Amino acid sequence: MEGKIFFFSQNPAFVSMCANVFSGFCCFEVLNSEKSFKNCLLHFANCIFLCDYELFKGDELFDEITKYNGHKIFFLTTKIQHSSDIPKYVIHLPFGFPHLLKMIDFETDDEENSFCKKNVSFNLAGSSPSVKKLRLQIEQAARLKDCVLFTGESGTGKSLAAKILHEMSPAGKKGKKLITENISAISENLVESELFGVKTGAFTGANCEREGLIGRADGSSIFFDEIGDFPLHLQPKLLLAVQDGLIRKIGSDESRKVDVRFIFATNQDLRNKIKNGGFRKDLFFRISAVEIEIPPLRKRKEDISELSTEYFKKRGLDFSISKTALLKLQDYDWPGNIRELENCLAKAVRNCNKNVIGPELIHFFEQDLQFW
Repeated sequence: MEGKIFFFSQNPAFVSMCANVFSGFCCFEVLNSEKSFKNCLLHFANCIFLCDYELFKGDELFDEITKYNGHKIFFLTTKIQHSSDIPKYVIHLPFGFPHLLKMIDFETDDEENSFCKKNVSFNLAGSSPSVKKLRLQIEQAARLKDCVLFTGESGTGKSLAAKILHEMSPAGKKGKKLITENISAISENLVESELFGVKTGAFTGANCEREGLIGRADGSSIFFDEIGDFPLHLQPKLLLAVQDGLIRKIGSDESRKVDVRFIFATNQDLRNKIKNGGFRKDLFFRISAVEIEIPPLRKRKEDISELSTEYFKKRGLDFSISKTALLKLQDYDWPGNIRELENCLAKAVRNCNKNVIGPELIHFFEQDLQFW
């Protein structure tokens, strides 16, 4: 087994500090004894170990761990940064977390075992700490077959994250296609037939047998956007598919076993929907085995420059943004997130007579509403 994160410490404050930064990763485990630490070194491969340096000072174990080159091992401390007895390779917390994330992200050149594989078709633009954390969460989740639930506001890029996750998964690396569907775009009376399929003669007009989306995704992944809109009366049937891999076409008496990786996304508060009786608690527990929140653009404004460059690059446009225009973009809160940013850039490009977009071409949706 590989791809896990381990915290090795007997200091609750140290563990809590690390857990707060790495919260949301699909799997991490706390080790508090030398025996459990050695066992993990031996029986796991290509993992990240975040170790409390205080447990290693003057210890023979320090020399022994260098034998396990498949792992990434980082030594951390909460001691004052200028302590003379602490070697330079030890990372000081909490100020060293950005440096630690960068090292985890880029330290290895081993493409197969890298925790942030770069050769995917889709790019998660940005270099802010929140985006680096998001990349690591996606890479970690891709190694397993657990269900993944992407949460976040509308327009933050949940669909893009799902595509990246699939490409980095074993099925994606084999070239398997990601099946996608927006639940809110399907009429409620068609959801069951679209997802689970129909047997010939099941109802008037069912003249031929049809495979559902989940069946078509056998051996690959399926992505359901807006899962919060899934009809309540069909949620037990989805639960059976997610939990046991069993699907049954409309009109059939037999269930079929499928091997499908389920990915979900929502901009709704599913926990609140559960309280209000609009979503099943047991289904939520299954689909949120790994829950990853996509940060809103207002919390990662430093990424706007890279997001804009990526927008122009994807469309083959030879444009750039002036410094004053960039400052104007960064001064706005972007309630529509990346989708609104791309809309703003599209309008600016259409009205730009040169290759540099100035601040006079930047118009925001909320400001436009005042003139409608």
